[in-house]
Amino acid sequence: MFGRRKSTAWLIASATLVCVVATVASALAQENALSGETKPAKSAKAGANGPMPVFTPEREAAAMKFVREHHPEVADLLDNLRASRPEQYRRAARELFRASERVAQWKERDAARYELELKMWKINSRIQLLTARSTMSPDMDVEAELKSLLAERVDTRLALRRHDREQLEKRLAAADADIARLSADKDATVERQMAQVRQNIKANRQRVGAARAKNAKQPAAQRKTPKEKPKGDAKPEK
Repeated sequence: MFGRRKSTAWLIASATLVCVVATVASALAQENALSGETKPAKSAKAGANGPMPVFTPEREAAAMKFVREHHPEVADLLDNLRASRPEQYRRAARELFRASERVAQWKERDAARYELELKMWKINSRIQLLTARSTMSPDMDVEAELKSLLAERVDTRLALRRHDREQLEKRLAAADADIARLSADKDATVERQMAQVRQNIKANRQRVGAARAKNAKQPAAQRKTPKEKPKGDAKPEK
C-alpha cells in the first residue's frame, strides 16, 4: 500500500515536472532576449515568445523524437503522462515542439550556434529534472550534480556570448571592407552604374521602336490604338 502511494506521488510529481521541463526552453529564451543573447530568427516557425503551436500528431511525433534523442528520461515520463494526464501531456508536447523548433532554427543558419543552443536546452532540462527529484527526496549527490550543471550553464552562456561577438566582428569587418571599397572607387562605381543605365535606356528604346514599327505595318483595323474613355451621361448643349 505504501509503495502504491509512493508511486502515485511520484507520478503526480512527474506530471508537474514534465510541464516544467517542457517550458524551460521558452523561459530561457525570454531571459536571453532580455539580456540580448538571442537574436530572433526571421522565420515562420513559432518562436519561444510566440503563440503556442496547435497540437497535431505530426508535432507530437517531432516533440517526442526530440526529447527521446536529447533527454530520454523526460520521454519516459511523457509516456506515463500520456495515459494518466492527457491534457498535461498535450501541453507538454506542444511546449517541447516549440522548444525543438527554436533550437532547430539555427541548424542550417549557424551550426556552432545550434550546438550551443541544444547544449543549453539539455542542461536546463536536466536541472529541472534533478530539482524536482530533490524536492521529493533530498540527496547530497543530486545537489552536487546540480551545482556542476549550473556552472556548466554559465560556461555555455559565456560561449554563446563569445560566439555572438565573433559573428558581430565578422559583420563589422565586412561592413568596413564595403565602406573602404565604395570610398576608394566612388567615381568609378558611379561611371559603371551610369553605363549600365545608358544600356538599359538604349535597350528600352529599341524595344519601343520595334513595337511601333510592327504596329505600323499592320492594317489600320488591327492596330492597337488607345481606347477612348466613355463620355458618360453628358448633357447635350442647348
